[in-house]
Amino acid sequence: MLCGIPGSGKSQLAKSLYADLQNKKMDDVNLYPASKAIKNIGLIFDPSKITNDIVINADYKNSAVLISPNKIRQELKDNYPDNYSESLVFAIVDARIKTALKSGASVVYEATNLDKPIREKYLWIANEYGVKDTSLHVTWINPNDSISGISPNLLSAMNNRLVDSNPSKDEGWSDFVQHGTPAEKIQNNDYFDVSIDDDEIEYEDH
Repeated sequence: MLCGIPGSGKSQLAKSLYADLQNKKMDDVNLYPASKAIKNIGLIFDPSKITNDIVINADYKNSAVLISPNKIRQELKDNYPDNYSESLVFAIVDARIKTALKSGASVVYEATNLDKPIREKYLWIANEYGVKDTSLHVTWINPNDSISGISPNLLSAMNNRLVDSNPSKDEGWSDFVQHGTPAEKIQNNDYFDVSIDDDEIEYEDH
């Protein structure tokens, strides 16, 4: 799993880690199709109707998949714009990760994952399906050097959240790798505190 602010190089690193896996490479779309997720939503959105509807897909045994919220965002916007929501994006993320692991696939998951409870949730999912090799890759960058196009104030706030969450191997990862120089908290008069989860903000991540 990767974590880091937008524009810190996560996408490039995720593609590299994915390419290095020896397993056969497969697209994540058919792990849990968006059409199936939308069908299961019902009149009142309940993510558990998606995330608990997990069945083995034998086609993915011993495969490798790369899962990214940004890819799923685009998938929904292109094919189901009327159903798009960030809550649906992350319900599909969770369903695809669970289906992949239950089916015996290796997963590279790329998202900001700024907060410890979010990282622990995915570590718990991995443990639930008996995954022993769990790696966390943290991509550090000075917010001023980010190429995301997001406002400096928001990037500073996200950076501070990541610094405060103090990602480490002690969270329970079997491997922990830091890329770049660990950042420090940004202090300036323009900084504002944003308590935003990954599923409450849309952005282009790189």
